Amino acid sequence: MANRLLADRDASPVGKRWAINFVKRQPDLKTRFQRRYDYQRARCEDPTVLRDWFRLVQNTIAKYGIRSNDIWNFERPAL
Repeated sequence: MANRLLADRDASPVGKRWAINFVKRQPDLKTRFQRRYDYQRARCEDPTVLRDWFRLVQNTIAKYGIRSNDIWNFERPAL
C-alpha cells in the first residue's frame, strides 16, 4: 500500500524495513511479538471478553468517525 501511495507522487518505493522504521519514528505506536496460535487456548477464550472488546472497537470507530478504509492491519511474516 505504501508503494501505491508513493507511486502517485512519483516517489521511490519503500525498502524492506520501512514498517519497522516507521514504527520506530512514531512514539505513540508499540509493537508486540506474535506467537503461533494455540488452538487449545482458543477453545478457552471467553466469548463475553471478545464481545466486549469488539464493542469497544465499534464504539471507538463511531466516536472518532473512523472510516473502514482507514483501518489497516499488517503483520510481519514469520522469519
